[in-house]
Amino acid sequence: MSTLTVAAVFTLWVPGKPQPQGSKTRGRWSIYDDNPNTGPWRERIALAASRRMCDLELTPFEPKTPLHVELSFVLPRLANAPKTRAHPPAVTKPDLDKLIRAVFDALTGPVLHDDAQVTGVYAYKRRAEAGEEPGAHIRVQRLIP
Repeated sequence: MSTLTVAAVFTLWVPGKPQPQGSKTRGRWSIYDDNPNTGPWRERIALAASRRMCDLELTPFEPKTPLHVELSFVLPRLANAPKTRAHPPAVTKPDLDKLIRAVFDALTGPVLHDDAQVTGVYAYKRRAEAGEEPGAHIRVQRLIP
């Protein structure tokens, strides 16, 4: 068994309401996403990732580079959330796996060659604390043999 070293390479905060990657629906004349907000969310992530890669003077990772990705989704507070104590866990929609799919699709191009490069993912979702902005924390780590 080989040992891999993890090199933290890329971190990013994307503000906004995280959107899930839904299924594709075939209409009479086209194919479209079930969630119309997914496209703008993916575009926001891709633009922020492109800018961050330029700031760090990085190019997209080579196709055979193994990567680990950490994702932390901060969902908007519910209107009836308690103001003085912790918000209850985010055990309702959107599904975590669909949130992950939207981010992976957005990172393909500016950061990843293909999301098949991701050999490990750690992700969680939670509700925003009082005064906290919703969005997504993204961290991509390159694995070095």
